[in-house]
Amino acid sequence: MKRILIMSFFGIIYLGCTIEAVPDTFVDIATAQPNELKTLKQEERIEAPAPVPTSTPAPVPTSTPAPVPTSTPAPVPTSTPVPTPTSTPVPTPTPVPVPTPTPVPVPTEETIKIIDFSFFNPGIEIVVNSTVTWINKDSSSHTATSFDSKFDSGYLSESQQYTFKFISAGIYRYRCSLHGTMRGTITVLSKQGTTSDPTPTPSSSNEGGNPPPANYNYY
Repeated sequence: MKRILIMSFFGIIYLGCTIEAVPDTFVDIATAQPNELKTLKQEERIEAPAPVPTSTPAPVPTSTPAPVPTSTPAPVPTSTPVPTPTSTPVPTPTPVPVPTPTPVPVPTEETIKIIDFSFFNPGIEIVVNSTVTWINKDSSSHTATSFDSKFDSGYLSESQQYTFKFISAGIYRYRCSLHGTMRGTITVLSKQGTTSDPTPTPSSSNEGGNPPPANYNYY
């Protein structure tokens, strides 16, 4: 396509030059004689410029890219895990049980009221060296007499009282010597919390009471 355009360009230039150089030789092709046409063609052939050779561009060699060498990654060494040392459990010492101290019984002071021909409370529990006081709240006289004659209050009129200290462990049963249905029990515990046959040393107080019967003895 490029070659055709170049030839067309030169042909136009040539045609212009021919018209200016040989105006007298312009021949009307329609009226020209064969000889004139022949002469015209010969002149055109003579004056036609030689075709300019077109230079064929040399092919530009394409550079083939050199292959880039791929680097093989070096293998990363895997670290061998170091075994964690297991600690040997230290045996826990067995705690030595601390003996719980046994509470020491504390002597107390108890009161038993005589009301409506009854002992209140009829059954109590105390420790050695405790004291018990009987108070008569009745209008009638009463006594607090142990069955084995370990203690005896004698006759207690209204509002009179009698106190006895128990210094030996044991079970003490008592009654009113004037009214046989009036009875009570006193349990005396040792310091170890045990009971035994009562053999107390009497410690009595007969405050304002009538004297006991003639055949009564203190123990």
